[in-house]
Amino acid sequence: GALPARPLVAMAPVSVRGAQHRGQAGNQVSAMLVNLETLTDDPLQRLSRIRLNTVGSKVYSSALPANRIAEFIPSETAALAARLYTRARLGERHRPFFNLVITNVPGPQVPLYFAGAPIKHSIGTAPILDGMGLIVVVFSYAGRLSIGLTSCREIIPDPQQLGADLEAALDDLEAAVASPSAVSSPAAPDDRPASPVARELRAAATALEQTLKRLRGSPR
Repeated sequence: GALPARPLVAMAPVSVRGAQHRGQAGNQVSAMLVNLETLTDDPLQRLSRIRLNTVGSKVYSSALPANRIAEFIPSETAALAARLYTRARLGERHRPFFNLVITNVPGPQVPLYFAGAPIKHSIGTAPILDGMGLIVVVFSYAGRLSIGLTSCREIIPDPQQLGADLEAALDDLEAAVASPSAVSSPAAPDDRPASPVARELRAAATALEQTLKRLRGSPR
């Protein structure tokens, strides 16, 4: 289909746990907004730009962890504000700050059992909230990756079609990675080093190859 008029923006939770907090209980999470570059038609170029956006956004977001914000806002006040936002339907009165949530949840990398039966697959899920139409949960388990979609019926009436579109996008990325011309840059006459864009493409392609191997081993 046609490219959207504006790029989609995802909100991704980010761990801001520092070395001094390792081993302590509780979550220390902030959020970053990532431009998904949906205006870019080429799949590998799009992946490379998303990678750059993610790296830059994560560095910035770590400067203001969510737990620091909570120090200034009592939990009762935050809960009251959330209820007021929902009951007043304020989400319908302004443009959303992001279009969807994408979260990566590392799961156990060893097989688990339930009542003696092996758990073959594990797929993550998460609730949607007021003003949020889609959340994508990437969950890893026993060397495999799964992608779980939770959506609002009024916004995405056919989530199975969205899943099929994701598969098609993965096929496009896989084809792009398999093409040597997609990740190689022509040699300069004076043997100058590869451009930053070419290096980013190679790095994105390498990471994609590893991810595809884990996704292709998961049920669709």
